[in-house]
Amino acid sequence: SYVTPTQAALISSLVDTQRNNLYAGTTNIVQTRTQIATLLRSLLTSLATSNVVQSQVLTLSGIYGDLDGENNYNYATVFAQVYNTLTAGQKTNLAALRQSIMSGTYSNGTPFDYTTCTTPFLYSSPITDQSVLTPYIADTDYLFLDAALSYGPLTLTQLRPTVNLVKLSNDTCSVTATLDLGEFTPTNHTAVIVDIAGAQRSFALDSRGRAILYLLNRKGQRTGILGTCQLTYNPSTARWTVAATLSKGIWRDPWDAYGLHNTNISARAGYQVALPVMVLVGSEAFATESQLHYTATKNRNGTAKY
Repeated sequence: SYVTPTQAALISSLVDTQRNNLYAGTTNIVQTRTQIATLLRSLLTSLATSNVVQSQVLTLSGIYGDLDGENNYNYATVFAQVYNTLTAGQKTNLAALRQSIMSGTYSNGTPFDYTTCTTPFLYSSPITDQSVLTPYIADTDYLFLDAALSYGPLTLTQLRPTVNLVKLSNDTCSVTATLDLGEFTPTNHTAVIVDIAGAQRSFALDSRGRAILYLLNRKGQRTGILGTCQLTYNPSTARWTVAATLSKGIWRDPWDAYGLHNTNISARAGYQVALPVMVLVGSEAFATESQLHYTATKNRNGTAKY
């Protein structure tokens, strides 16, 4: 009375896909997570190979994401296929089944009803201040943009990436640029993405065009700032200015590919590097490439200036 044999076969097909990606396939999530954990634990005894560990962990994380993403894609696809074939009677029966599973009475007589989720969690801790979730879930349209997106011009007035070659998760970058958004008015949760040569942060603006992206601990409490963004309009030029800071990043590897190397480069001998910059406001994309003067002290830091 719940599903037909054909519908049941579709749902059951997910088991094979999940099994292979989780643990049975040649490359699987359990194996990949074990490798990541082993690498990270090696840093407890020595930081001598931290750069190598970082590179390996990022590569393995990409594999993990591919496998997990394939599972999620198949879940969504199959569930949608089955849902589209359900009759009104089946939907009623399934809703009643869910109600019977998710609600009832504990042995001490206390009733419970989990058919509606009212509290979000980060791991096992409830998130009491739900405003911290806004930058992450307010507007996800940018995740589904056309791959053939065309880019408008972006005029840089300031760009300064700094790579920390001592401490991981401490790379920073600031950028200021002007762009033409036409007749645009920022609203609550307007999505803005800033990407500087692979260093990326996503923001959800408030109605005044401002956003702060916070670092959260396992209890959902704010423990730091990952980035800030402000979008302002200049009526005299009819152009918008975006000013953003990106903090606490691990961008050594992508920036190294653009010439921000871990080596000694004096201010006098500093050389030019070219970094691509992309800004996405809602569904409007803007991009440019900037020439910067790069200087560095080996195993300490490197800075490129516009």
